[in-house]
Amino acid sequence: MAIVRVSTTLPEEDFRWMQHYAATHGRKSTVVFHEAVADYRRKQEEAELVEQLAEAHREWREDGEQEAWEASEGDGA
Repeated sequence: MAIVRVSTTLPEEDFRWMQHYAATHGRKSTVVFHEAVADYRRKQEEAELVEQLAEAHREWREDGEQEAWEASEGDGA
């Protein structure tokens, strides 16, 4: 994985919290920042997946596929 240096601006309260958290957990603040970004990314990807699944379910219901599925439930398929 390539590493890219970035410069960012954080509210002082968030920066101090990150520094304190890193210090009290024996971690580097850069690691804490990286983990926070990775966690945020994972949550956003999960939220997008949930929305995609909800949209697919809406389409399935609206296109009449739900009725076809329910009609074939007793087929043993």
